[in-house]
Amino acid sequence: LACGICGTDLHCAAHAPEFNAATKGAAGIELMDLDAPVVFGHEFVGRIVAYGPDTQQRIPIGRRVVSMPILLREQPVMLGFAGPGSPGGYSERMVLSEPLLIEVPDHVSTEVAALTEPLAVAYRTVTRADVDANDVALVVGCGPIGLAVIAVLKMKGVGPIVASDFSPERRELARRLGADVVVDPNQGSPYGALMAAAATELEAAGWLLNGDIREKDGVQLSLELIATQNMIYAELWQSQLREVGINVNIQIVDNGTWIEAGSTGGHNVTPIGWISSDPIILEHLYHSRNIGSGFNWSFIDDPAIDALLEAGKASVDVEERRSSYGQVQMLLLEQNAVLPIYDQIGYNGLAPNLHDVRTDARGWYRWLYDAWFE
Repeated sequence: LACGICGTDLHCAAHAPEFNAATKGAAGIELMDLDAPVVFGHEFVGRIVAYGPDTQQRIPIGRRVVSMPILLREQPVMLGFAGPGSPGGYSERMVLSEPLLIEVPDHVSTEVAALTEPLAVAYRTVTRADVDANDVALVVGCGPIGLAVIAVLKMKGVGPIVASDFSPERRELARRLGADVVVDPNQGSPYGALMAAAATELEAAGWLLNGDIREKDGVQLSLELIATQNMIYAELWQSQLREVGINVNIQIVDNGTWIEAGSTGGHNVTPIGWISSDPIILEHLYHSRNIGSGFNWSFIDDPAIDALLEAGKASVDVEERRSSYGQVQMLLLEQNAVLPIYDQIGYNGLAPNLHDVRTDARGWYRWLYDAWFE
């Protein structure tokens, strides 16, 4: 009856090999068989015309339905990325799994019902972000999913909401859907707008500016940051928080004092950076056994994280490890245990006649075992 044209459909049609490479890297599978026709369409509304054998037929024939775009088979099929045997919503007829069917109420139009899938994506995104009325949200990009995220945030009472997009039409839609502040990145920083919006939340909580720094009941809003001399992240973090009136006292100490402060909790925050070619490094930073005697300076004590870290370490299956460590990273982000604020980039210059030089995961150390000159 209706089917949305998703940006993913457009990307797949124009850049199918690259899209398959991306899904292979992220999930370990190639989403499409490029040697066969593909029938797109995963944001659909249909009308039931018939049931197959061994079905409960709980929704009457003729009723409108939506569905998660998956066929529940021994090898699940992603509808909208498969061939004519399991076509997506651009076809005249589809095969759907009965347990996933949701009947469309009579008062909901077919066109609106076709938005169920993208709205479900937005709803899950906001739910996993675990935000509430005390949070300030920044939505970067006001395409269909970004706009849906704004609508869900507004529905849940989260705010203020800052939205950023280059398109004036999309910015206007963002405003109409509930964004409190809209930003054109050509004219200003969306992160600056986020900080300004966050400042209004601090004021609502009673932290008022006295000069450049906020105070409440005569107490200055300050954080203690412990760092060593070579940690350039410290001044970056200090300058960012000062923009909203939070004072960050940086204590530059020797390595021994820094490690002791981190291990005992003698800090509000400390910058720390680890780089490795294997995600097992997450165990050093976030397993509960490393509280006090290791580098779990966030003092994360979460049995779910511990179990996933143990599973990742015990398995030799690449996909099982990818799943375990991916879930760990999501849990850490949901708990705000990690604030990624800096990407370290290194450049290595090599003469054109030097070949087969490799580096470690950080790009710092050059391995010359197999290097040769032309």
